[in-house]
Amino acid sequence: MGADYIPEQDLHAAIWMKSFARQLLRDLAAYRVSQAGADEVADRVRTYRLALVAAREPITRTRAMVLTKTIARRAAERIVRPMAQRLRSDSELAPALKVNLGLRPAKRRVRHVGPPDGKPVLTVVTGRHGETTLTAVHSGHRHRTARPRDTVGLQLFEFIQPLGTAAGDPPGDIELNWRLVGTFTRHRFTVPARAQSFGDRMTFVARWVTRRGETGAFSNPVSTVFACETPIRFDQAPRFQSAA
Repeated sequence: MGADYIPEQDLHAAIWMKSFARQLLRDLAAYRVSQAGADEVADRVRTYRLALVAAREPITRTRAMVLTKTIARRAAERIVRPMAQRLRSDSELAPALKVNLGLRPAKRRVRHVGPPDGKPVLTVVTGRHGETTLTAVHSGHRHRTARPRDTVGLQLFEFIQPLGTAAGDPPGDIELNWRLVGTFTRHRFTVPARAQSFGDRMTFVARWVTRRGETGAFSNPVSTVFACETPIRFDQAPRFQSAA
C-alpha cells in the first residue's frame, strides 16, 4: 500500500476503495461523516469500478475507455485520499475503526530526549602501575552513583602535558584538542595510562551522552601526575572555558 493508503494496481485499488466506501456508509456516526459525504465517496468509487471493468474486458477495451478509467480513478482518489488521511490521524477515532477502513493506525511519536541535564563530577586516582581509576556521579545527586535519566554512559576525554612543558591550562576546545578515551557505562572505571614519563600531567573531563548521541555539559577538569609509586594529586584542577 502506498503512502496515500491506496494500492497502486487498479484492481487492488478498486477493491480497497469499495471496502472503504461501504464501511463509511455502515457507520456514519462513528466516523463523523455526513450522509452526503459518504454518498459522494460511494458514487465516485462506483464510477471508477465500472470504468475499470469496461477497460479490462477485451470487447470494450479501447484507448478512450482506458483514459476514462484513469480519469475516474483520479476523481475517486481526490475524495478518498484526504478523507483516509484525516481519519487515520484522528486521535479520537478507535484503532479498530481505522483498521476496518483498511488503514493502519498512526504510530505514536517517539518522545524526543534532549541533552542530559547537569554534568558529571569526577574524582581521579592513579595506581602504582600508572593506571587511572575515575569515579563519576551526577552533579545533581552527588551521593548517588546513578546516571541522569535517559543517558547511556559517560564520554571521557584526556589531555596529557609532558613533564617540563610550559605551565598553563589545557586548551579549551576539548572536542578538537583532547583525546576521546571512550564511553563508559559504570560509575567507576579504570583506564590505562598513556603518559610516557614520570611527572607527566594527565587531565580529564567528561560529559553524559544519550542513546541519540546528544551530549550534556562538560565536567570540571580533574588532574593527576603520572607516578608509578606515589602520584601527585591536584584537588583543585585549573579552570578554563570548556566547549559545551
